[in-house]
Amino acid sequence: MLFAVAMLVISTAFAQTTSGTCGDNATWEYNESSHTLTISGTGRMYDYYEGEYGYPPWKDIMGDVEYIVINDGITHISAGAFWRQVKNAIIPRSVTSIGENAFFDVANIEYYGNAEGSPWAAFCRNGYIEGDFVYSDNTKKEIRRYIGKGGDVAIPDGVTSIGNGACEYTRRCHYGKLTSITIPESVTTIDYMAFIGNDIKSVTIPKNVTSIGLEICSYNENLESIYLNNDPTKLEYVPDMCDRKIRYFVLPEYLDIWMEKNSKLTFTLNGEEYEQDGVIYNLCDNGTAAVIGYTSDLAAELIIPATITKDGTDYSIVTICNSSFADCKILTSVVIPEGVKSIGSNVFDYSTLTSAVIPGSVTSIGSHVFGVTFRELYCYADPDIINFHDMRYLSESTKFHIFIGDLDKWKEKYNNVKFTFVDDIKRLSDCSITIPAQPYTGKALMPVVNDGDKTLVEGEDYTITLPEGGCIDAGEYTVTLKGKNSLYYKSAEKAFVITPKALTSDGISVSEISSQTYTGSAIEPAITITDGNKTLAEGTDYTVEYADNINAGTAKVLITGKANYSGTIEKTFTIIGSPKTATDDITINSTVKIWGFEKTIFVENATKEIRIVDMSGRVIKAIKPDNNRMEIPISKSGIFIVKTGVKTLKVSL
Repeated sequence: MLFAVAMLVISTAFAQTTSGTCGDNATWEYNESSHTLTISGTGRMYDYYEGEYGYPPWKDIMGDVEYIVINDGITHISAGAFWRQVKNAIIPRSVTSIGENAFFDVANIEYYGNAEGSPWAAFCRNGYIEGDFVYSDNTKKEIRRYIGKGGDVAIPDGVTSIGNGACEYTRRCHYGKLTSITIPESVTTIDYMAFIGNDIKSVTIPKNVTSIGLEICSYNENLESIYLNNDPTKLEYVPDMCDRKIRYFVLPEYLDIWMEKNSKLTFTLNGEEYEQDGVIYNLCDNGTAAVIGYTSDLAAELIIPATITKDGTDYSIVTICNSSFADCKILTSVVIPEGVKSIGSNVFDYSTLTSAVIPGSVTSIGSHVFGVTFRELYCYADPDIINFHDMRYLSESTKFHIFIGDLDKWKEKYNNVKFTFVDDIKRLSDCSITIPAQPYTGKALMPVVNDGDKTLVEGEDYTITLPEGGCIDAGEYTVTLKGKNSLYYKSAEKAFVITPKALTSDGISVSEISSQTYTGSAIEPAITITDGNKTLAEGTDYTVEYADNINAGTAKVLITGKANYSGTIEKTFTIIGSPKTATDDITINSTVKIWGFEKTIFVENATKEIRIVDMSGRVIKAIKPDNNRMEIPISKSGIFIVKTGVKTLKVSL
């Protein structure tokens, strides 16, 4: 019996009240199945909240109430009467006064009366509810409140404005918590704290958004990234979350403007993340890249490359993003490559960096770039172009190296600084660069660089970029030199000429040509030309022309230099055994050849006995053939008949 009584007491204590009075002539009732709280009766409701009646009697069930209906006859609604995740409230025209915050964070109220102070902290008055959203009207252009269950939420296409706190999730406003939000391209305005208090990890702001309120994503504890596809010159405000861990991904063409617009935020390029040699980059489709962070593989003496290559594609480094190396305890020095245009804020803040080289391509540097350990800066930028957002943090122990001749410009531009300017950097173009014009040698021709009496060393003081194939062959060349160490900078070009080498130069020899035997065709004996140990190639290094090279006598050879060689050489050779008479004195069979020259009869390819007969018919010689060329001397001049087999020929000697 005692146990039953105790259970009754406990059950009564924890039971929720679902109805009661709320005014002298007003009552309230909650319907659990429809989640509706109804106020009925006439006259005024009691004044709750800070009034004499304390909290409203339905305070314990407000977390479940979704709809409020106030029936006709009620004339006054208490301050702070309703709150939390109410989707819709209906107020009759009989109501003529409404207390402060009477509908605190109620999504929408329907009221066509004229009580002062409307809408009394409700998100929307006389809005339009469809699906999970309350719109300002039935055009569905402006969202005033999200009333769904949370999770992955997509703003409907066609919406142009997301109102103040429209998707808020806080202690006092418990509609569903968002884990992601998709915003359509139609949106142009995102108001103050639109997504506050949710669990969103990433937000993409469409390119057409031109107005963003303060802290649109505040108190999203897991927020890591905001993607801005916008033109910053058309955007009134940057969504600053005041959290250095959040990265703002922007389009490459707008990066510098974004960083200038808000130097405290961590901007980077909207692209693929890639790590190389301890440096983390963002790679963009347009071939540019940004430095965004580092790993434990980072070198203490870091030289950031001008380009990196991934899968055969080159990416040019154009920016060092905010806080990229902040808190890094590995770095001691860094060289930033030519081509980088901007360096963000806090890049090396709280790091162990002591020295840095900034290239001439940089036009913008954020604030608090270097930490307290920093001591030496080599700046190759033009003081008329570069803009340091804040140089006061550089300590008096820092040496700021600049170009000789630029000291007055720097001091005029930055006169309220503690560090020391040191004008000791030389432009490489101010040095003496000599490459004497000279003939082709077959060896590479390289410049000599002098700074006064000092001869600079390639690889230590400068690097050189040569044309493809180097400077070896004859031709016109331009080489590019770039300063390498801290005291020589910028690039210089030097043009020079390598002339062809004359064929008559010392060291070039042409082979002699031995006497050649008449064949009846043009004779073109091979020519060998050497230049030291190199044998020249016909058609590549020289051409050959022959003259008078068929009949007996002196033939000519004209050798003309080509490409790396110039000039001409003329050589001669002798052709012997040519017939003295007209062509009707000689018949040359396709296989047997017979001719005479200077008291000698020549026979080639004969297979039968050779008989030589004078004009009287007397055989003066009879010779057996040997299948080779035979030279048969005749003791006197005259006309002779040469017979071999069926072939007969008259020869005049």
